[in-house]
Amino acid sequence: MNKETAGKIRMIVQWVLVALCVLCAFGWMPSLSSVLFLLAALILLPIKKFEEVFEKIKIKFVIRIVAAFIIFIIACCVTPEEAPSTAAKKEAAADVKAQIIDTWHYGDDRAIDFYYTFNEDGTFHLTSDGGTYDEGTYEIVEGKTIKTTGQFYNNTFTIKNADKIVDEKGEALKRFVREDYYDDDDNE
Repeated sequence: MNKETAGKIRMIVQWVLVALCVLCAFGWMPSLSSVLFLLAALILLPIKKFEEVFEKIKIKFVIRIVAAFIIFIIACCVTPEEAPSTAAKKEAAADVKAQIIDTWHYGDDRAIDFYYTFNEDGTFHLTSDGGTYDEGTYEIVEGKTIKTTGQFYNNTFTIKNADKIVDEKGEALKRFVREDYYDDDDNE
């Protein structure tokens, strides 16, 4: 193999390694790992200006490859499985979800009351005294907002506290308290 062919092969290998480092950087962005992957890509970059800089400071190609490989391995080792902020958000959403699982309604002061039932599996059901019905899914966004996606209606609610949520119009919903109504004469 002559020198020219070896140089072309080296350049192809460098570009492949640079592409791998850049893809890894985008896969774990934003994190320390992404910065390290980009540093490894920069060290391997087969552009004449970079080559000249490394030649001026007398760093051989083999040392660049070894340095990039070590940085790549370090980047892989410090790559978080899940960013702490993401884990915290999921935990907060689970706590909020546990709070809202129940039936909520506007109250008896409305001519037609609407009842939203939020289930543990992420589904909801909407019924009303006037015969309205809908069902679908809901998600909790940033621990403060409930977004419903129904067959007919999409609504957004803001969670004020454990016993009050507010719709897009600012109207409050409260937990529906079920009371057992019975006639004492029926028990005799």
